[in-house]
Amino acid sequence: MKNKMGRNYKKKKTSNQDLEHKPRWNGIQIGSASANREVDKNESSRMSVNARTDALSKNTESDIPGFYYDVEKKKYFKLLPGHNNYNPLTMDSIKAKDTEKKRLDAVSRPINLKEQESCDACRSIASLQKSKLYNRSRNMVCLTDLNRLGLFKGIEYRSFIYRNSLSLLNPASYLHKSILDTNISERCEVHAIAPCPNSSKLAVAYNNPMFFSYFDMAPSRWLQLLNQPSNILNWHHGMWISQLDFLHLSDSVSGPNIVLYAWTCKTVMGTTITLRDFVADSLPHWRTSISRMAQLQSLTGVWRNEKPLVSVAWESAIKFPVVLYDLAGSAKQRVEALKGRSVLSQVFNKEGSKLYCGAKDGRVFCINTNDVRTAAFQLWSYKDREACVCCMKLLADENYLLTGDYEGRILHWDLRMRKVVHSFEGHENDYHGLPFDVNETAQIVYAAGLDGFTKVWSLRSGNLLHSLPAPCSVTNANSVPKVLYSTEWGGMRGNSGFLFATSAESGPKAYMYPIRPEVWQK
Repeated sequence: MKNKMGRNYKKKKTSNQDLEHKPRWNGIQIGSASANREVDKNESSRMSVNARTDALSKNTESDIPGFYYDVEKKKYFKLLPGHNNYNPLTMDSIKAKDTEKKRLDAVSRPINLKEQESCDACRSIASLQKSKLYNRSRNMVCLTDLNRLGLFKGIEYRSFIYRNSLSLLNPASYLHKSILDTNISERCEVHAIAPCPNSSKLAVAYNNPMFFSYFDMAPSRWLQLLNQPSNILNWHHGMWISQLDFLHLSDSVSGPNIVLYAWTCKTVMGTTITLRDFVADSLPHWRTSISRMAQLQSLTGVWRNEKPLVSVAWESAIKFPVVLYDLAGSAKQRVEALKGRSVLSQVFNKEGSKLYCGAKDGRVFCINTNDVRTAAFQLWSYKDREACVCCMKLLADENYLLTGDYEGRILHWDLRMRKVVHSFEGHENDYHGLPFDVNETAQIVYAAGLDGFTKVWSLRSGNLLHSLPAPCSVTNANSVPKVLYSTEWGGMRGNSGFLFATSAESGPKAYMYPIRPEVWQK
């Protein structure tokens, strides 16, 4: 035979003996095309099996029952029970260590805008950010022009504006200052904080000992004490606040600045509910004491015509656990519609005509204060399970209600349709009843969790806008900081920022995360 070049060659015949001596692999002769394909196929399968086994081995390193695998030391450590050994290695300590590491990494590193674009709140806007039209300029004037051209939806535009302003927060450059009077040498704990209507003043309630302070929030006079609480400490030792509600805060020190609080004492059994002007240091306007050993579940009130309406909820062991006190007519009435129910949270509307009560079984009851025998209506979205409603917030238009449960889920209700509009996910509550709040313009919802981060959601869309690390370590529910957000700190419009109040070992401190640091550095 001749090949293509015209040369003669002899084709070698293969005998059966030669075929027998050729190496085989799984019954297929090596060297053939089918053998090569089979080898490639088996090699790829073998590599995938090895990859799966490596991944399983890595995952099972920390899943051995009774042992913990330290990635840094590459060793196994036995998990000890919760006994009195020094520094035992438990799952709680491991979780706390990982949480603190994540918080420190978030505080130290700068904010990455690409990570912010990957969140659910900005997926619809990320495509617009990549367009040539947006990349020409990033200032607010051009964004407003783009909104006028119809490139943004209303909800998306507002969410992007808030996300853009929150991205300016730098956790590594916060401001901090002590909020403890110099005359008080004992270690105090911050129980609650609240701003006045225009955020020019800040009210702080303390425990151990129990007293109240009022601070100036102007940037030039930041956290200057406006009252002297040290002169009332002689009879506040040994008392602590269990429930509190700031009913009325004014812009001036002359007041009135009314606080409603329930306190207990070590030497006296029972609970005392007091209403007083804490800035003027006057005598209590109203006081009632319950000598029975009943646990107070919730306390709220509304300031109407300078005569408040107070609602007190006790534990369900009492026949009528919810009691209304009308201080205008000195009347007291028991709410028969909530007979035998355990109410954990309450909120009035502005006029005091309606009372919303969150029960232990997950229901929200609307009570007409003029007729307390029956409930006007009830909301119930936890029909599959019992989720205690531990916190509630009624918006200014009184058509929407926010409820929070012990599992950390926050629901946005439409009271007209009586259904859930949005659900805010990601809040680490862990059955501690941590509260949430809404800013004064009703645009964002924020809550500080046990993971050391404050989640910020858009009220309109329900999307997560930002996750802000706490300025201090969070080890338990008592160390979770109290958080406030305002767009007009010190009475200045546009002066936005987050305020954290913590109970540190050196005393209570306040931390400010400003969006415009140059305003506070003057």
